[in-house]
Amino acid sequence: MSDARSTGTVIVGDGPAAWIMALAISRGAPARVTVITQPSPGDVDPYGPALTAPPAIRDHHADLGLHDAEVMAAAVPLFGLALEGWGDAPAFIPFGQTGADMASVTFHQQLARLDRLDALADHSLSAQAARRRRYAPPSTDPASFLSTLDHGLSLDAGPYAALLRRHALKAGATVIEGAVRTVERAPSGAVAAVSLADGATVPGDLFIDASGPAAVLTDAPLQSWASDLPFDRLHVETRPTANRRSISSSAPPATASSATPPCPAVGCRRG
Repeated sequence: MSDARSTGTVIVGDGPAAWIMALAISRGAPARVTVITQPSPGDVDPYGPALTAPPAIRDHHADLGLHDAEVMAAAVPLFGLALEGWGDAPAFIPFGQTGADMASVTFHQQLARLDRLDALADHSLSAQAARRRRYAPPSTDPASFLSTLDHGLSLDAGPYAALLRRHALKAGATVIEGAVRTVERAPSGAVAAVSLADGATVPGDLFIDASGPAAVLTDAPLQSWASDLPFDRLHVETRPTANRRSISSSAPPATASSATPPCPAVGCRRG
């Protein structure tokens, strides 16, 4: 990538996936990064207006130079994942610590011996807070009970993509507003360049397709996994609320400006 002939990385897409890759590559490699904002119908993200991320996303944000305060302007904390219709009874998978280990015996092993694995969430502060629609930030003091808390994020896709875009451009990425018309390939079959609707040609050493279901750079037919999966569709419900910080629903936000992502738990229902 440091060769004089290097033409850098080209990313096609305009959602969170495109811009988080642009930011990561711009910060981690001395290479030119170009994002082609391929227009796509519908929401900014093909999987709906809200994205659910586990607690590890916060460490990733720190690696990318994102501060909690600016991320939280586009997010609401989640204490766990609620499941319904996947077994005999509803279940809740909490983030953070559950119970307390006894020497070398982990807490879940203790419950398994008592045949009480169904009661795991009863011993999680995150689960109890979610049930009561309460929130407190995790403590960095190991002596505090709040240090057992941990939270993921429900991210409002539009504002989140805009945040990532601002940081990626600040880190040195460049943007081309346009649509890919044709894909030029090398004799090996690898993408060598893309031609845009305005006639411009953009070469690259590495091409990343973040265009969602449009799969602009992919020439292989869709491979269906329907026979191997218990479901084949995604159902998203939205409900607007007056205050983003209100704790009212496990539904994703209806719009980027007037809705509240789920807090403090996101629901997953089967059936």
